[in-house]
Amino acid sequence: SGAPSSGLFVSRRHQVNRTRVSAHLACATWAAVQRTELTLLLRMAGRRRSASTVGNMDGAFFLSRTELLNWTNQVLSLGLTKIEQCGNGAVYCQLIDLCHEGVPMKRVNWLARCTESMSNYKILQVAFQRNDIEKNIDVEKLMLGRFQDHVEFLQWMKCYCGRCGERDGYSSHSAREGKHLPSWVCPVAQTAKTWHHTSKKFRVPGSIEHRTVPETPAIGVLPANCSSTERVHGVAVVDATPSDVAELHAAVHELERERDHYFQKLREVEIFCTTMHANMAPGTSPEKVVADIEQIIRAESHESSFC
Repeated sequence: SGAPSSGLFVSRRHQVNRTRVSAHLACATWAAVQRTELTLLLRMAGRRRSASTVGNMDGAFFLSRTELLNWTNQVLSLGLTKIEQCGNGAVYCQLIDLCHEGVPMKRVNWLARCTESMSNYKILQVAFQRNDIEKNIDVEKLMLGRFQDHVEFLQWMKCYCGRCGERDGYSSHSAREGKHLPSWVCPVAQTAKTWHHTSKKFRVPGSIEHRTVPETPAIGVLPANCSSTERVHGVAVVDATPSDVAELHAAVHELERERDHYFQKLREVEIFCTTMHANMAPGTSPEKVVADIEQIIRAESHESSFC
């Protein structure tokens, strides 16, 4: 009678051992999965931190205004002509949306001005926090729409987007669909034309030859022997001329504004140097002089080109 009970005890002990082994295997498997997920999260966070950590010597900080505008127009299919048009934060929101999902572009106000742009910058700040982007956004300075502030911020955005890369299948037009847009946001049909002809619009010949201009018919009137193709192309050129002239006027105005800005800076530095040469206080260090000159250069006008 003792043998059956002994066999039953051994069987139960084996069953308990198998249960313990299964439990240990399940715990080990779960721990391995958790370690793998944690490693992936740390790697992703590390990539995001490295992407947002941009030094002042990065190549993007040496890009000119024109290069920044061309890049932004190309990746977002826009028609920006001035850096200050980024002042309401809508462009920055879409640049982050270009790299990361989850930016509520339907809440972005493309027509926001002055204090109305605060909502766009709140969306941008939330997107930065959600994607672990280590970059301080000086909202008060950016809302003023000053040229230098937006040049530096757009340079940083250029570097960040270059490191993260564009999302697969991203459509900038779809992200803006259904929104009220400013005139410088290109519709889909005009995108190809803008990029194929940009370099030709601003080409200035090195010398102008004086030549006799033959008599030409009035605008809209073509010779009778022109083919139908020539007529279509001729009308297209005439229709495009007013917009080309408007863009040239805008570009000239922007260049004149920049010229006046930097001339004023040089004039202020000249006045400062003259004053220091005539009435330099005893014990004034070279570091103090350099710091004063840098303060003059970095000082911005109180006028805002955005508000």
